[in-house]
Amino acid sequence: MNVPPVLVHRFCPSCGAELKDRSGRCWLCHESKNETNPYAVSAVPESESSTSISESTAPASFDAWDVLFTILIFVCVVLTVLVGIGFAVQDQGMLIPFAIFVGPPYLITIVRGLHRIGASRPLKPVSLFLTLMISAVATALVAIMLAVGAVIVLLIMCLNEVGAFR
Repeated sequence: MNVPPVLVHRFCPSCGAELKDRSGRCWLCHESKNETNPYAVSAVPESESSTSISESTAPASFDAWDVLFTILIFVCVVLTVLVGIGFAVQDQGMLIPFAIFVGPPYLITIVRGLHRIGASRPLKPVSLFLTLMISAVATALVAIMLAVGAVIVLLIMCLNEVGAFR
């Protein structure tokens, strides 16, 4: 009887990606891969391993932190929609600056999330939430710098009109 060889599949302890080579780091998250999963054993012959075992066999871990950050993302989206509806009801002219301020962070987060769909493992909710928050802070800082620059230019123009620079 011809018994196919047993393949031991190793997974990264950080992200769960299947480890394909013997280097010291994971190909996906670049973390050190000192640990192996002793329970990840497959009886698939080596000739069939590349066709039948995909990268999606890595165990998916969805813990309490993922649930918490998924809820936080949901709350951010709901609050943004409610504020947008409030602007639409009260003053429709405020929808343009609101969209300019809110659009880039959500667009960056959506593009980053969609970019990783084709990867072996999508981004964790904490990563998406941090992407949203960091891009919102960056957008706010750019808006503040633009406002300060506009005030400085206006001040210089007013002082020039008065004749302070003549």
